[in-house]
Amino acid sequence: MLCPKCKKDVSENDAFCGSCGEKLKFEEEKPAASELEIKCKKCGALIDEGSAFCNQCGAKVNSDGKIEEVKKTVKMVSVTSVFVSGIISIIASVGAFLFGIYAFNFYNEKLVYAREAISAYSSQGGLYSLASQYSQAFVDTIQNVVNIFLYSSIAILISIISAIVALYLINKRDKRSFFLFLIGGILDLISGIYVYGISENIRRAFASFNINVPATDFSVLGVLAIFAGILLLITALVTYRKCKKFN
Repeated sequence: MLCPKCKKDVSENDAFCGSCGEKLKFEEEKPAASELEIKCKKCGALIDEGSAFCNQCGAKVNSDGKIEEVKKTVKMVSVTSVFVSGIISIIASVGAFLFGIYAFNFYNEKLVYAREAISAYSSQGGLYSLASQYSQAFVDTIQNVVNIFLYSSIAILISIISAIVALYLINKRDKRSFFLFLIGGILDLISGIYVYGISENIRRAFASFNINVPATDFSVLGVLAIFAGILLLITALVTYRKCKKFN
């Protein structure tokens, strides 16, 4: 090694130069970069060489060894589409329910009147008794219609309640909303298909008594319930996809 002042040879263990008396200061060689320990600047944990992230806090390590914090953001999942389709299906269900109640009351009044007429005929005997037997079949037909509208209206009402509760739960990002939409859709769909499917048979039954029944009494309720059911099932599908994104 050389003295920085007189350029004479000196030993690395010398504190002063033997020729000029210059104080010698030799800088220690720094270890290679691969031998340096890298510490996470966020949590202080040792980071293995070549690691891209801290294995303790997840902070990202740049190529120069600096720490880059990974920001975790919670993405709010939009449920607007669920609300829109859910509200439309509820409106359709309410329409079907109100029409079902109207039809139930209308035919129930006819049923009460027919029963009173039969009671009056049967009390007179003779041909009136035969007429009452014939009328009993008519009463049974009306009773079937009343039951159809009653049970369908109850099923649609349950569907409406399920959909309303589902909308409340989806606002809370609750995954149970999917099952409620699904139940409501199935109830509406079954009610609508059942009413619409037997409407022709009911009209034929009334026609046998020379009574014409408006087709709208059955088709309106059936179509509204089917529409609401399909829309609720679509809403359930959209909700299921949204639920996958919930934390």
